[in-house]
Amino acid sequence: MIEMGMLWDKPASDDKIFTKTTAPDGRSMWFKDRTEAPLENFFGLNVINRDIERYPGVLDRVRYDNMSVYVGRGVGGGSLVNGCMAVTPRRDYFETILPNVSADDMYDTYFPLANSMLGVNNATEELFESKYYQFSRVAQKAAINAGFKTANVPSSYDFGYMQQEADGDAPKSALDGEVIYGNNGGKQSLDKNYIPAAIGTGHVTLRTLTKVTKIEQEECIPYRSKRLMLQVPWSKHYRSAVTNCF
Repeated sequence: MIEMGMLWDKPASDDKIFTKTTAPDGRSMWFKDRTEAPLENFFGLNVINRDIERYPGVLDRVRYDNMSVYVGRGVGGGSLVNGCMAVTPRRDYFETILPNVSADDMYDTYFPLANSMLGVNNATEELFESKYYQFSRVAQKAAINAGFKTANVPSSYDFGYMQQEADGDAPKSALDGEVIYGNNGGKQSLDKNYIPAAIGTGHVTLRTLTKVTKIEQEECIPYRSKRLMLQVPWSKHYRSAVTNCF
């Protein structure tokens, strides 16, 4: 398993692995001099983003001519930086959009398996009625008044842990603005479930800070991949190029 980003498993000098959204540093962005948050300004004022040091941080923004795409850089990919929404699509929508995929397999096996592996759950009534979810209640009321239906969105964030945050029994993480630059608490990102399970089989080797630049097939060798090792200031194992044969 080749990953361009880091394995985020070691705390920095502040005893945190990730930063919160309102206090970013180099850990927050992938080799950027300034953060590039999805919400870039507030009432036209550029008060959201901050200058930071360049570092192989967890969030990257890849710019194209007509759009930008946010990606997670690290073992766990986008699951490190997303909002934990874990929605199983309506079956009739799924069958219409992907008619060649077995809906029986997806809804009987794979969606339930993924939901179980990711610990998908819903916010309790106690949490939803707390001060932390006032914004959701206001939005829900406005939507209903406008004639829309609402639904609570399942999440892969552990709401049991969030309740501990709210009760003061665990360090605040989601409730302290740890979202797009990683989360130090109850977020069930892939580095906590699927990836350790895969490595635990003994059939998967993890290599981080590695970028694949080319994969080719040759006559006598099934596959050969050329990997570019990323050079970072604290790495003692930088090599400009490596070729592996499989």
